[in-house]
Amino acid sequence: MRKTIFTLCCLLLTLGVPAQAKKKSAQPKYIFYFIGDGMGVNQVNATEIFLGQKEGKHGTSPLCFASFPYSALVTTHSASNGVTDSAASGTALATGHKTKNGALGLGEEFTDTVQSIAWAAKQKGLAVGVTTTVGTDHATPAAFYAHVNDRNNTKVIHAQRAVCGYDFIMGGADGQSLAYRLDRKEGELSQADIVRMAIDSLYRVNPKGFFLMSEGGMIDWACHSNDAAAVIGETLDFDDAIKVAYNFYQQHPDETLIVVTADHETGGLVLTRGYYETRPGNLQYQKMTIKRLGWEMNRMRKELGERFGWEAVQDFLKENFGLGGALPLNNRQAERLKKAFENTEKGIGKGEKTLYQEDSEFCACVRTLMQEMALVTFAHTCHSAGYVPCFAIGAGAEQFSGRIDNTEIPKKIAKIAGLPLE
Repeated sequence: MRKTIFTLCCLLLTLGVPAQAKKKSAQPKYIFYFIGDGMGVNQVNATEIFLGQKEGKHGTSPLCFASFPYSALVTTHSASNGVTDSAASGTALATGHKTKNGALGLGEEFTDTVQSIAWAAKQKGLAVGVTTTVGTDHATPAAFYAHVNDRNNTKVIHAQRAVCGYDFIMGGADGQSLAYRLDRKEGELSQADIVRMAIDSLYRVNPKGFFLMSEGGMIDWACHSNDAAAVIGETLDFDDAIKVAYNFYQQHPDETLIVVTADHETGGLVLTRGYYETRPGNLQYQKMTIKRLGWEMNRMRKELGERFGWEAVQDFLKENFGLGGALPLNNRQAERLKKAFENTEKGIGKGEKTLYQEDSEFCACVRTLMQEMALVTFAHTCHSAGYVPCFAIGAGAEQFSGRIDNTEIPKKIAKIAGLPLE
């Protein structure tokens, strides 16, 4: 009897597998594709630890997008390099094709143009939007409309952008960006604001369906400059933008797909400095970016005149970075900081230049001290070959799991949504 029951149960389970496999999600009408430039797994983890420590936890407090039910690890190499640049990775994420570093929208031999998923969405009749927090002629957004063998050929990129026919394109001015979250003044645009405007515009153009790619481009800029607090701030801003899309998803749960990923990791972020501890929560005391600190030092120098000196700077650092206040300095750290300030004021300081900014010796010292306070480390100021994450929710989201290559992401989206991506 027991054997008969066991056999019957096995038969029912076996019969149930094909039935389950045949069940498919509804085809999404509304597709959101979020790309966090430079956002590796540790950038996400550092931000969640930061939130947890602010709440007094040893663990994490989850971001919205990192709580999506489906996730994957993504490889990012280009056709020419083990470490990709943003043009090649943008092309992979936009078109499903590998290309060489520096190229946009071309196959790896530069002989064939490859079309993006945004183009495919437009061919199907969807409204299409491309947004970013940096210039819309930067590599990631340009990968969705441009075809050029050199990402620096902005003249051609601008011409191709003008005729791509998309319904909503928005970001910073060409070659510029929005303000960092830490530096943003009241009334200045955020990525969430842009996503909100994009949804409103695209839905009015075609309430039956739209595709929106939105890049958090300044995560990468902050990582290049090794500004840990700015990295966390931009990741939080990215999450806020995704929350706007998530609110839309909650109103259209059976018709919406949200996919979140990154083009590559930047900075080689490590969440320790050789101890069994990390304290990103200490970065809550940093009220501005290191880039803004340089501007503030120039402002104070002009406004205070002869009264500008080490004492005034110490007070400024306590108030805006916590250094010497909420974050006590030991004697060696205090001496390093004072020496860096003196060298900078004498004009003999050794400044540091990274891809998107140049810092004085004093500003660079503050940046390093904040890393020490947070017990985090950057290995370099460039990209790395580390895995990046992918998170998904909505119609067809179950396709995004396991270990995948970046070229698979647009192909999966196209298949799920029935888009004519070649």
